[in-house]
Amino acid sequence: MGVMAKKVNKLLDENVFVAKNYKKFVMLTKREKEIISFLAEGKSTNEISDILFLSRHTVGTHRKNISKKLGISKFAELIKFATAFELCK
Repeated sequence: MGVMAKKVNKLLDENVFVAKNYKKFVMLTKREKEIISFLAEGKSTNEISDILFLSRHTVGTHRKNISKKLGISKFAELIKFATAFELCK
């Protein structure tokens, strides 16, 4: 039963995280969500700019805006957010 309890607790923690951060998710633009997906895949700013046909500066600006909107400063926090909101491909 210990394994099952851990799974249930993990799901409950994820649901609490999603509920707490849903407003932040809704505030992101479609492009910002797209960039989060690429970042979660491990793509660099340069790679994202090439894929989306944007300048590196524009991608950098999106990254700054994402960090501000989500209130995060660490990449691990971005990955947690991306995973919770299924932005990982």
